[in-house]
Amino acid sequence: MQLDPQPPLIGQSVQPLEPAQQSMLSPRKHSGVGIASFVISLVVPVAFAGLTVVIAVVATEAGENVKDKMPILASAGLGMLLVLLAPLVGLGMGIAGCCQTTRNRIFAVLGTVFNATIVLGIAALMAAREVSH
Repeated sequence: MQLDPQPPLIGQSVQPLEPAQQSMLSPRKHSGVGIASFVISLVVPVAFAGLTVVIAVVATEAGENVKDKMPILASAGLGMLLVLLAPLVGLGMGIAGCCQTTRNRIFAVLGTVFNATIVLGIAALMAAREVSH
């Protein structure tokens, strides 16, 4: 099923391509779940940093009156939990995107690598905390 490298000469008839040959010539679309995985891997560190700053600022401003700021801190803490779980979802989506053979997989591979790095980093920080106590 190789394509003929020589173009047809003037006056020669051109044979239509088979469907398999047409799919080889047309560019493949990017994997949707791969793109989502990649986006998650980019959003998670930014959201984590933003929530960390929010918690630090609110806790510093509250001083002795932390109870007054408890709803904000609780919401930020819940957001932090969601941000820490998002790389697991992104990792699963990246792996699913890598399994799509009819799609371009570059974003799926990047999302898988970045999300796996984030998950391993979180696990390493948790392990380091357990060792230090």
